[in-house]
Amino acid sequence: MAVPRYLGEFCIPQTVVTFRNLDDDQLAQLNSVAVLLALGCFAIAVALAHPLGAFFKTPRLAPVVMVTCIALIPQGFRAVSEGLLNKDMRFGLLS
Repeated sequence: MAVPRYLGEFCIPQTVVTFRNLDDDQLAQLNSVAVLLALGCFAIAVALAHPLGAFFKTPRLAPVVMVTCIALIPQGFRAVSEGLLNKDMRFGLLS
């Protein structure tokens, strides 16, 4: 599913590819932003899991949403690294 991937990364890999002259401090800041946004999205998903389950009258949906959205966290950690690999065209390491 591609939507959570782009939601968790917030297009940061594309930003790294587009702005090729980023220094180490800027990359570190982008990495921090990516991690914080991923954690924020996960927190929002956890907060909305129970109301979503209540809306669909399926209380067992809440844990499924929480577990599924755990995948947002590692995507935030890898966003800048993926962008750097894309920029250097090292697609073998990406796959």
